Amino acid sequence: MSLVIKTWKLKRKKYLRYLNKLLTVLISLTLFGCSSNQEIIQEEIEYIEPMKEVFIFEEIDRDLQNKILYANNNLDYQNYQFKMLFSDIYDQDVEDIFGNVVNLNDYKYLVFDVISTECSHCKKIVSEYLDDYLNGYPDYQFVQYFDEGNKDDILKFYSDLGVSIPEKVIIIERSDELHDYIYNKVGMKAYPTLNFFLDGKLRYSTVGELDIQAYRKAIEVGFIDPIEQEDLLNNDGESLLELDRSIDDVKKSLSKENQDKIANLSEDKYTEELTYKLMGSKCDYDDLLKGNAIYISEIDDYSYYKDKQVVLLYIFLESIEDEDRIDKVNELIASNDNYEYIVVFIESTSSSSTVYKKMNKKIEGAPIVSILGKMPADFYNYGMVAFPSAVFIDKSTFTGGYSKINDVESFNYALDLFLSDNSVAYVKNN
Repeated sequence: MSLVIKTWKLKRKKYLRYLNKLLTVLISLTLFGCSSNQEIIQEEIEYIEPMKEVFIFEEIDRDLQNKILYANNNLDYQNYQFKMLFSDIYDQDVEDIFGNVVNLNDYKYLVFDVISTECSHCKKIVSEYLDDYLNGYPDYQFVQYFDEGNKDDILKFYSDLGVSIPEKVIIIERSDELHDYIYNKVGMKAYPTLNFFLDGKLRYSTVGELDIQAYRKAIEVGFIDPIEQEDLLNNDGESLLELDRSIDDVKKSLSKENQDKIANLSEDKYTEELTYKLMGSKCDYDDLLKGNAIYISEIDDYSYYKDKQVVLLYIFLESIEDEDRIDKVNELIASNDNYEYIVVFIESTSSSSTVYKKMNKKIEGAPIVSILGKMPADFYNYGMVAFPSAVFIDKSTFTGGYSKINDVESFNYALDLFLSDNSVAYVKNN
């Protein structure tokens, strides 16, 4: 097919799309328009709040930094640890390994130790330090929750260490409810983690082995001079806990149903990471890379795309034999013409731009830009390692990503997931 015919087909396709959109508007006006003065009010879309990284430890007062360093083995406190603070204690009755039913809310001072029968650091705490904890602070209730291990495993754990089970310790075996509480509601990430609850609120949490001196420091920050919520405000009175938004925070903003849809989209787990990293953030079409003229850049002015639904398709070409990669991208573009497409070339030792210029087969229905050409910097503020991959932009707002597109069917599923009125990035759908 000649270049002239290809160009004509592309223009014809764009022209037909324009006519369809125009016809839709005219029909809408006929059915719903009462007069020429009537305004058409479009719904204002509210997107999921995007990820925002703030290193909380660096933002707090120097005195508070020193207090935390003092109680945390001279280590900085991580954002997730700050966000665990002020969590409510588990409020349901629990049963210990001997069948006794207890409620953790009954204790003013509660040390809740999350450990595992397979954890070497947990074993060291039990064999070397636990007696010191209990003898040094007999008025504080100590709870061991084994997130890995049933009753038999726990009894063997103690037996193998040659340690008798302390009478004053409440020992709880693994349960799905407590596991969900610890990881999904409180946000803990590792064992052993010692959590200090004062009057039913988590006031301090620390990870790793603590000798009695370190434990004493943790007790001081957890129970005697705890961190207060006002300690975590910036100069504008805003909570640092709320200013920081991690990938997990973005994910938790979505309904469980929508989280599952994203998880099931691709076997490539980068799809989830990419989606939650981008979702809700703005694409600045005006912030352009200068680019090098040797790399393909078929768009000079990106303002056209600002109010459009755009799909970025990422591709990498190694040799002129990679015509199948061109075919696949063309197939994806042809499968749904309701959106604007931009093909983004990834450049490496074998430059995709250089290879493409030598190929007979060409991209149809979309302009091409190179990551080393003139394009918005926001098109590549994230890595792409599998191809073809897609990033979805709804009127200058990123809504998701799809790493290593499997087929046309799953691609169209992704289009519905991220760009339709059912978009998982819309607050109203969560």
